[in-house]
Amino acid sequence: MGQKFTSDNRLEEYMQSPSAKLQFHGQGTFRLSNARCPDKSGCECGNTADHDRICAALLQNSGNQCPVATCKDPLKPVGHCCEICGATISLEYSSNFDIELYRDRILHTFLTLPKNAGIQMAISKVNAPQGFLGNAPRSSVSFIQIVLLDNRTGSQIGTHAEQLAKDIMGDIAEHGQSFGIVTGNLKAATGNTWDAQRTDGHTSATIAATVVGVILLLSLMGTVLLLYRKGILRSRLTLHFSFPWHRQWDVEPSEDSNDRGFDNPMFDTPSTPEALAVVCSVEETLEKMGSKNSELYYINPLYDETELSA
Repeated sequence: MGQKFTSDNRLEEYMQSPSAKLQFHGQGTFRLSNARCPDKSGCECGNTADHDRICAALLQNSGNQCPVATCKDPLKPVGHCCEICGATISLEYSSNFDIELYRDRILHTFLTLPKNAGIQMAISKVNAPQGFLGNAPRSSVSFIQIVLLDNRTGSQIGTHAEQLAKDIMGDIAEHGQSFGIVTGNLKAATGNTWDAQRTDGHTSATIAATVVGVILLLSLMGTVLLLYRKGILRSRLTLHFSFPWHRQWDVEPSEDSNDRGFDNPMFDTPSTPEALAVVCSVEETLEKMGSKNSELYYINPLYDETELSA
């Protein structure tokens, strides 16, 4: 826990504390050594066998029940007892990775900044079942797990930790290779996830309503078009709609389109032999009638010549 003891008395006092009883149990004895983890990428904690006992001790005051996470789809990091709201980063590393060096990188580059005050970090090597990072099938795979928690509450819970996780991922993309990092995977669970889900649902409903409206409009247009083609609506239409099958009629006029009426023998010039013959016969008749009565210039079918002579 980061504490150093320089005397047996201080150590004995600590061993009576609740924290020490969770760390050390049984009738064992201490053996001091200066040996460090031989693997620079870190060593696993090795408390997997005691995981259930540790969690029972941590949750004894809450009836062995985890507090309810106030975010949707909360995270449960490897080795944790309960689900959390925040962010996790899983790192796949190469033989050049040094966990202590990279811990210092995060501490001095990010956590010392005033804007990241209130964020807690834990970094360690953990073991997960096969397929956790998409690796080749193995019985298990070790990776570096970074857990980030913030002190925000309500709809903002986890958002600060998520932003820091994104900053770390950006630094990995730029400098990760120099630290022996192969790939990184970020997961986040924040309090504003519910709002995002509601927004997505509202957008989906709007899109669905638009699609239904378009379908109904097309159906209505199809019905009107069908009735028009059958002639049911033609007598009721007051406006002319130019449909595709009318284009041929509009572009190709009929043979009689140049016929603007009939030939008037009194004013127009006959254009056919038959009409010319009629005009001639009318003129001859008028001449004959003019010889009998100079005041008669046309034939009135209501009267005949005898009445006129009388």
